[in-house]
Amino acid sequence: MSLLEIKNLNFSYNEQRQIINDLSFNLDSGDVLAILGPNGSGKTTLLKLIMGMLQYRGEILLDGQDIKKISARDFWKKVSFVPQQRNVVNSLNVYDSIMIGRSCYIGAFSIPRDEDFFACDRVIDELGIKRLKNRYCDTLSGGELQLVLIARALVSNPKILILDEPESGLDFRNQLLILNVIEDLKQKKITSIFNTHYPKHALQKANKTIMLGDKNPIYGNTLDVITEKNIENIFGIKALINEIRVGNEIIKNVVPLYVV
Repeated sequence: MSLLEIKNLNFSYNEQRQIINDLSFNLDSGDVLAILGPNGSGKTTLLKLIMGMLQYRGEILLDGQDIKKISARDFWKKVSFVPQQRNVVNSLNVYDSIMIGRSCYIGAFSIPRDEDFFACDRVIDELGIKRLKNRYCDTLSGGELQLVLIARALVSNPKILILDEPESGLDFRNQLLILNVIEDLKQKKITSIFNTHYPKHALQKANKTIMLGDKNPIYGNTLDVITEKNIENIFGIKALINEIRVGNEIIKNVVPLYVV
């Protein structure tokens, strides 16, 4: 049984525009799924569908159970979400903001317990952000805030982490930090789903990929989906996929050439 299974998923905002058309895929523990597509193709919409935030036709199964039959509290114990950091502004300090991620374990009229503080301390150490824990979120840089949002999502010990354009708007260093976090989650058997504008990031970090466009979604193993032909058909650009050798490691790269 797959951790997450999507069967014949369909969604449209109106009858004239079908956003997601008959999409099926499955993810196991430790899989990394990248979602690619032009602006307006439905990348964020697909994330919302997986989280049950929109009405849809088809089936979405989490641990074999229809998500429509799972309580919100139980769902968010298994699934965590990292929104786009540019849409998140709050004046909490970092530690309190991360503690919010434990809300599915803390009752409405309860206070955090020892295990909640332990979970916060653990994730802060794992992400290397101990230096930030007494800072206020509205004073952080974009990269720092993104790491805090990831910490807040991971503190509930989810099986699946969903990230909405996690590296967007960040400099090279912070992009690499975020991608390394996704790589580490793979080793911990946490499934990651992220949408991105960067095909090379999907090639480097994801073992499965969905490409969304005007036609039916393309899903499969990343190396089979991210091809020069598919990039041309979906994005309307000619691109070159090449390899860079760094020591014993071969890194995939995508170079855009011109608009077709």
